[in-house]
Amino acid sequence: MYEYPSDLVAFAKNSNIRLPGISTVGGQALAFLAQPGNRGGSHFVTPHETTEFFKKVGLVTRDSIQPFNKPCGNRLRLVDAKPGLYSLKFPYEIKASDIAKRISVDKHV
Repeated sequence: MYEYPSDLVAFAKNSNIRLPGISTVGGQALAFLAQPGNRGGSHFVTPHETTEFFKKVGLVTRDSIQPFNKPCGNRLRLVDAKPGLYSLKFPYEIKASDIAKRISVDKHV
């Protein structure tokens, strides 16, 4: 099992983002993407690797791609690449649409 890097934990705290539980499918996918050798386009995870990854860490999922495709509930930005290639943007970034929605809710609700 992987752990969250301390810089991701600090970013999430400063950005008021709640990270998924580390022992969940989403938490393990995010922790793997956030490892220094995997983020920022250093390594792109393929669909085949997602299946192998969950077998390796002992977690079962019907759709191994989604936790990699939508890290942290789709709040963190991935490196723009071909479809089916996943690498977490580094330095970490929140998706702009998520920020706009949050501002809109704060103003109008």
